[in-house]
Amino acid sequence: MVKFEGHRLELELKQHSPLIHFQADDVGATLRASEVKPKLDTYLMKCVSLKDSCKINPTQSQALAYKMKIIATTSSSRAIDEREYRIFYGNQAVPAEKHKKFIFTETRIIITCFIDELRKAIEKHIADFFIVTNFGTMQHKGFGSFTVNENPVRKNQEIKNLLNSTYNSDIYYMDLSNSTHVAKFRAIHAFYQLTKSGINFRGYARSALFLYMHKKYNLGNEKAKVKVSNIIDRPSCPNEKQAEHRKTGTSHQHQFVRALLGVGTRMDFEPRNRNSDYVHIESDSIARMASPLRFKIIGDIVYIYAVPLSENIFNQTFTFSRQAKGQKNLSSTTPRFNIETPNQTSFDIQEFLAFSCAYYNYCRKKARNTKDTSQFLYDGKTYSVFGKLPEQLGSCPPIN
Repeated sequence: MVKFEGHRLELELKQHSPLIHFQADDVGATLRASEVKPKLDTYLMKCVSLKDSCKINPTQSQALAYKMKIIATTSSSRAIDEREYRIFYGNQAVPAEKHKKFIFTETRIIITCFIDELRKAIEKHIADFFIVTNFGTMQHKGFGSFTVNENPVRKNQEIKNLLNSTYNSDIYYMDLSNSTHVAKFRAIHAFYQLTKSGINFRGYARSALFLYMHKKYNLGNEKAKVKVSNIIDRPSCPNEKQAEHRKTGTSHQHQFVRALLGVGTRMDFEPRNRNSDYVHIESDSIARMASPLRFKIIGDIVYIYAVPLSENIFNQTFTFSRQAKGQKNLSSTTPRFNIETPNQTSFDIQEFLAFSCAYYNYCRKKARNTKDTSQFLYDGKTYSVFGKLPEQLGSCPPIN
């Protein structure tokens, strides 16, 4: 039970996934109070209606009137092996001396508060706050997960209920018993890649996003547009028959559908001659946008949920252009084209999440040909491990 002793509260945290830190080699590197406290302040004010007397300066700031100190009782850094953690790409084109690293730490938080109302709010909600919040770089992909050491430990259903009420999302999960950090992030990477861009599961599987937008809105995607535009060498296809079919294009309108799951500044394909060109992405209105798909690791379980999309992502124009490795500036003769994001503001992220999880289950079953369900997704209510897809979308296509 979380309880202040007088004006002081001390908590021990349990780390569930690596923390990616930009100052990993500093002595005692751990969570930063400058990140944790503002997030906790915001969370508390959503949970409780606090008086202005609980704020440091209510006319200028929403910061709450308590002090937080975070101490690493032990801390060690480790280089990030991007061959094992393929979902991490933050050290690409960065000098080795500036590479981000993993931090593994035993952490103690000390909070000092002299306001009774605020102490009670912290006692009631701080453990929940850590369950629903990640920290550090790439926190939305599951890195930087900590929870308060509690007795008894929260059960899976309690955690799912809390994530559901916090994010108003259906909650799916993978139970990866006795697995390593590497195994958990391989599973996250496999799900995310299959959902957004497609993946090889003993045979090529097209992305859940492409299938969903194709079936529901009759749209083609940006990859098809890249292929017919020839701004880079056509991305490789599993076989020549498929390649020739895709080369001819389709009657579907090409749109930048991948933007619905996050926007970056580049897109890599595997060209047939394996040159180093890639697609540079830019827009006058959007530089970057985080994916609405989120991951939380607690113990052996990876939880997956989705937050609402920003309406700013719909009906926007982006420019795709060829850029070679090491090229800093684009010339006026650089091959390029404009492409729009979908205008379907009716896009239902929760329906899409259900579709993606069912499709992931289907692909894993097809690839493994096994009843081992240890890495498959559940929501505990409407989908069994091999749950059916939403009726209006039909069945999953075979994997070629």
